[in-house]
Amino acid sequence: MRLGPNIHLTYCSNIHPGESWKEVHQNLATYLPEVRRQLHHDGSFGIGLRLSAQAAETLETPETLAAFRDFLEEHDGYVFTINGFPYGVFHGTRVKEEVYLPDWRDEARLVYTRRLARILAARGLAQTRRAAMGMQLRLTPAGIALASEREREAVGALASIGNLHWLQPS
Repeated sequence: MRLGPNIHLTYCSNIHPGESWKEVHQNLATYLPEVRRQLHHDGSFGIGLRLSAQAAETLETPETLAAFRDFLEEHDGYVFTINGFPYGVFHGTRVKEEVYLPDWRDEARLVYTRRLARILAARGLAQTRRAAMGMQLRLTPAGIALASEREREAVGALASIGNLHWLQPS
């Protein structure tokens, strides 16, 4: 929900466990209406999506993306941000050391990042001129050169999609 010209308060799906798109969608369907009700908010409501690689692959299919678009329209919601940091399981297991994996040395990270950007840029999901995508980078010295190349590939691919705003880590 917009609090000002450039200020959005979003409900982020990363607070709930859910690695599959079915689980993420069920969490949104269950909790988003209740959050809106408790906030007494009737206008458009921003959503932050945390999608695992598995959930992102499912959501990117045309049928699933169309159904999500319908869900957003029905609930007057829009995707303001996607969390592109945790690739796999994020809840219920010890993730601290492995949450960065696969890192930028692995082609899978680039594929995942491109997929998230395409989802974020999909027509009808974001109602803002600039949607946001946040990512983290952590590497060992041995992985820096390859990671830098993968990162350049990702930035080039994302620049071609346009309309994305990169959130800088604090």
